[in-house]
Amino acid sequence: MKPIQTNLFGALLAICFSCQAHAQWTGTYEYKEKGFTGKMVVTDVSMCELEKTVTCLVAVRPLTIDLSTTGKNGDGKCAVKLTENPSGRMGSPASVDAMFPVDKTEGKPASWIEVEFRKGAAVVRLSGAETPVGTCEGTGRFVGKWRKI
Repeated sequence: MKPIQTNLFGALLAICFSCQAHAQWTGTYEYKEKGFTGKMVVTDVSMCELEKTVTCLVAVRPLTIDLSTTGKNGDGKCAVKLTENPSGRMGSPASVDAMFPVDKTEGKPASWIEVEFRKGAAVVRLSGAETPVGTCEGTGRFVGKWRKI
């Protein structure tokens, strides 16, 4: 009976740690770089909510980003709303790298938005393409450092 109790305790501890770690990265961030300003809201969501299946894993909680930026003249708008692919996550107690896939458009390579969450900040980078496919109008930009507010 004791090994079962230990396994249950370990599973509950892992779930609680996962929720506490996410609280560190979720929240609102602001962007002021290269003549652009913006806002990014980071939340987490249960895979059960995304998949709507009985057999989903409650402990898997991918991050979601909802960000938008605008140029200082009101032009160059950019808006991105994506859910993390949790299998691409790498982390340590001080930071976590999360990968957000951007829908592939015919004839163009798939791209990823990589967000490195650090204490009080997030650094956004692009992987696989120069600009994310189908997410920005004109010259809107969001790559760089975001400050948690």
